[in-house]
Amino acid sequence: MKISTFLGLAFAGATVLVVGGLLLKEIVEKNEAQIEKDWNKWINKILAESLSKKLDASPSHIMRTLTKGEDTTLSQRIQQLIKSVELVFQRRSSLSTVEVFLNASFQDGTSLSINTEKAWDDLPSTIRTQFLKTNDTRITVPWNLHDC
Repeated sequence: MKISTFLGLAFAGATVLVVGGLLLKEIVEKNEAQIEKDWNKWINKILAESLSKKLDASPSHIMRTLTKGEDTTLSQRIQQLIKSVELVFQRRSSLSTVEVFLNASFQDGTSLSINTEKAWDDLPSTIRTQFLKTNDTRITVPWNLHDC
């Protein structure tokens, strides 16, 4: 094999690796964005359903306010009512599923706790990374209202 042929093949191989890596990175980033969107939707839906009773507003109106900030008066009422919201990720003996708790406390002294199971791949990458780095079985993170 001639050196020029070898160099040509090496260059082509390197190009394929770089392009493939960039495409893979883009796919992972899009997946992470979708995971975050799904988590925010789940949290906002639960909060909207709970807050609708407290604020005498429809869940859909509260959901629009939480996601798009459409109603500034309602937004202020929501921010005044919510004391704290946290997510607790509880790892099981297997990493394939994680139990997730959404805990909310309100200024009126009431609270809300909802749990669900999620597949490992459906967790935000920051949570997966923290589980792997720390070997903890429980991770608690605060959830902040996004400029609702």
